Amino acid sequence: LEWIPCGDQSTRLKTPPKIMPSILITKLRPNQKITLEAHCKKSTGKDHAKFSPVSTASYRMLPLITLLSPILGPLAQELTTLEPGVFKLIKTPSGAVQAVIDDPLKCTMSRNYMSNPELKSKVKI
Repeated sequence: LEWIPCGDQSTRLKTPPKIMPSILITKLRPNQKITLEAHCKKSTGKDHAKFSPVSTASYRMLPLITLLSPILGPLAQELTTLEPGVFKLIKTPSGAVQAVIDDPLKCTMSRNYMSNPELKSKVKI
């Protein structure tokens, strides 16, 4: 973490706040990174609930979905039923129905598609 003074903080604060390198924020796997911009204001819970030491944090995983081969016909319809909102059906130039990735954020990581061995070999999440 790096402290970047805002406004007249550099003149008001003779020494910058201590940054503790031993405090673990998260553990990352190889090739993962965090891009973070944080703004802080010190206060108490009496001023506003947002300053209460009990807070909520959330995150949402973005799954990487890969179709290993085209999924056509009834198999495509089954995939959109098993993973609703994640895939959509389109018509190919030949008139066949094909499943394509629509919204990876709607994936709940349920892996229901794995119940079908043919889909299991064609979809990777």
